[in-house]
Amino acid sequence: MKLGFLKRRKFWVRFILIVFLLPLILFSTLIGILYSNQDYFVQELIETLNEDFEGHFEIKGSHISPFENFPYISLDFEELTLFENETKEGEHILDIHDVYVGFNIWDILSENMEIQSIVLKHGSINVVQHEDGRFNITDALTTIEDIEDTNEEFHLNLKSIKLTDVD
Repeated sequence: MKLGFLKRRKFWVRFILIVFLLPLILFSTLIGILYSNQDYFVQELIETLNEDFEGHFEIKGSHISPFENFPYISLDFEELTLFENETKEGEHILDIHDVYVGFNIWDILSENMEIQSIVLKHGSINVVQHEDGRFNITDALTTIEDIEDTNEEFHLNLKSIKLTDVD
């Protein structure tokens, strides 16, 4: 009788370890990898945006938010500002307190930088139409030149864009 109890107990201990602890350890390891490479991802994304578009992007800080934009792992760009051009003349186009850029965790690990989701929280968008009919936001997001190697760039594969408390 006691031997059967020990076998069942051993089975349940293994079951709990495999079902609960293994995914928890795997998720924690992946988050650790992201935290260690966070500066690289942020720097790479901002440099890519500023090289590819007429507008100028600036951020004050960033951090990883694993659950803010679930099921995606998000980089939170704090105080994101977008100007129409590199000279930063005139008013900003975007002034957003928190921008969560969501990536699929498996894409990050395979270095396939596809942006899946964007969440904008607390800020303002200042869209202005110029006298010739152009909009400042379309001017800022106009590509400077053709992208030579699309495998080296970030890609948009947006599943959703959410705005919260954005004027």
